[in-house]
This record gives sequence, C-alpha cells and structure tokens, in this order.
Amino acid sequence: MQLWKKNFFFVVILFQSLLFAGLFFFVSYSFQQSLRKEARQFRQWIDDSQKLINQIVEDPSSGLAREFIPVIHEQQQFYFKITNNGEELFSSIPEYPLIEYSQNKEQFSITRRARTVYLACQKDRTIGGVNFEVSFIKDASSIYLEQRQRVIYSLLFGILFSLFLSTIIYWQMKKIYRPIQNLSHELRTPLTLISGYSEYLMRMKTTEEEKMMMSQEIFQESQHLQEVIEQLLIMGDLTEDELQMEKLQLSELIHSLSHNYPQLNVSIFEEAEIQGNRVLLLRLFDNLLDNASRAAEELEVQLRISGKEVEISNPGTQIPESQLRKMNRGKKLTQAEYEGSGQGFLICREIVSLHQGKITIQSDAQKIIVRIIF
Repeated sequence: MQLWKKNFFFVVILFQSLLFAGLFFFVSYSFQQSLRKEARQFRQWIDDSQKLINQIVEDPSSGLAREFIPVIHEQQQFYFKITNNGEELFSSIPEYPLIEYSQNKEQFSITRRARTVYLACQKDRTIGGVNFEVSFIKDASSIYLEQRQRVIYSLLFGILFSLFLSTIIYWQMKKIYRPIQNLSHELRTPLTLISGYSEYLMRMKTTEEEKMMMSQEIFQESQHLQEVIEQLLIMGDLTEDELQMEKLQLSELIHSLSHNYPQLNVSIFEEAEIQGNRVLLLRLFDNLLDNASRAAEELEVQLRISGKEVEISNPGTQIPESQLRKMNRGKKLTQAEYEGSGQGFLICREIVSLHQGKITIQSDAQKIIVRIIF
C-alpha cells in the first residue's frame, strides 16, 4: 500500500474515533440532563399532589378531586395509589404489571414494562394522625424515545459527515502526493541509465569515442536528475503554510529569464502588478519556457503579456486530446504521456493555483498555447 494511503487511513480512523467519541459524549450527556429534568419534575409533582391526596383521604367521594385526577393523567402521565396497612384506599394507577419500587423512599426507581418506562417512588404520609403509604409513578417513555431518536440522528450525522470529510481528505492528500509520486518515478530512469553506463565503463574495455558518448549521456541524465530534484524542492515549498508574497511586474520576471531563451519573442500590451512569490513564479515561467523551447526546437516562441494574463505559444507536435484534458484537470499522467514536460506542467499548475490563478493548455496541429490568468 502506498504511503499516502496509509496516512489517509490513519487520519480518517483518528478523525472518526474523535468524532464518534464526541457524539457519544453528547448523546450520553443530553440523556442524563433529560433524565434529571424529568426526575425534578416528578419530585415537584409529588410535592404538589399533597393537597389532593389529603382531600381524597378526608373525603373519598369528593367530586372535585375525582374530576381533577383524569386531567393529571392525560396531561402529565402522573399516577398515584394510597394504601393503609396493605388496604388500598384509592388508586389511579392503570392495570399494568407490578411496578418495582426502591427500598430507599427518598430515591426513584426506573421500571420498564413492555414498551413503557416508568419513574416510581413510594412515600409515607401522615394524614389526620393516620399513616398512609402513597405510591407514585410517572410515564417517562418520552425521554427514552427522544434518546433513541438522538442516537439514530447522531449516527446518521456521524456517518454522513465522516464520509464527506473523508472524501475531501482523500482527494486533498492524493492531490498533494501525486506530483511527488510522479517525480519519484521519474528519478528511476536517469538513475538507471547513470548506473548502467558507469558499470559499463568500469567493467568493459571501451574506445575513446564510446567513453565520450557515455560521458555525455551520464552528463545529460545528471542534468535531468538535477531538474527533477529541483522540482521536488519546489513541491516542498508548495506545502509551506506561508509563502513570502510581494508586488511583482510580470514583464520584469520574464526579462530576467529571456537571456536563456534566444528564440523568445516577448510582446507587452499592458503592464500589471501581481502579488506573488518571486522564486515560485520564476520557476513557473522558466519551466514553461523550457518546455516551449524544446518543443519548438529552433523556431520562435511567442510570449504575450496583457495585464494579468500571460500567453505562451510555440510550434510543436499536437498533444492528444485525452492528455490535454488530464493536464487541464490536474490528473495523473502516465510515464509515456508526460515524458518530463507534462509533469512540469502539473507543477506549474500547482504554483498558479497557489497564486489564486488559472492555467490552461491548448494544442492543435500547428502550435501549443499555454494561457495563465492571475
């Protein structure tokens, strides 16, 4: 498995662990708060029911009490039963299975019967000098239903958010590692050739002409290797959090490189300043002009500056449409496709993107055009 994929899985697993741990804490805390609130409300209703219980005990046939109790049942799901020495005097508790009460009469118990959850409590009350035992229950199913919904919604949120963020992380990490991965592959070719020629020179008897030819090949591959390493260093700069930005003239940057490209023809229609990093922009234009000069061979390369737009055109072999689409979208090219220059264009694309600009490449049978807008 590639290193960046291992890093991706590690980051995603770590993120998901933190996310679902946070969601679990939120769900548990919310449920505990809801349960405490329900318990406080239950205790308050127990205290408020004292007057009604006194009235029932003193006058069991009281019409006012009998009318008020159904309202309590419907609105508050609150029930109670009054007993004296095991004899039931009054009960509004529905015919449910036995409710379990806590031995400590200052504490509540939670009992589940079928699909209903109850808070239950027993209290001793003295009314008119007589001791009574009052059992209270309250239907607390609503908070458990809310908790189930809370768990389901939290899981859905966690899964969807995790998928969304994992997708973003995947493409960002792939985007970061792709150019470096391509460059690392490109290192193999010059290293293999240099190693092969060096071993041949050491082990085989060669003529002076062969030595000269192989030395030239080693030198050219060393230059290529140096270019690749410089590109890797540029990619390192691209990963920095902050880059030194300054006001720059596009024409000044181009003129500082023009002596390296004698076939370059520069046309300036309008001057403009841009905010950019000098080192990266010099690398950008040097890379593009080098590619254009190689493709044009001895023919003229045209560079036009119009405000914050730069256009480079040169004669060259037409680039296949499929390869153009990949280059314009920043897609990975195969070894046969980029042949060094395509990879350079991808690095140029990263530099332009870092400067909040846009770069495109077009090609037909006569010429290749690269257009940059800052």
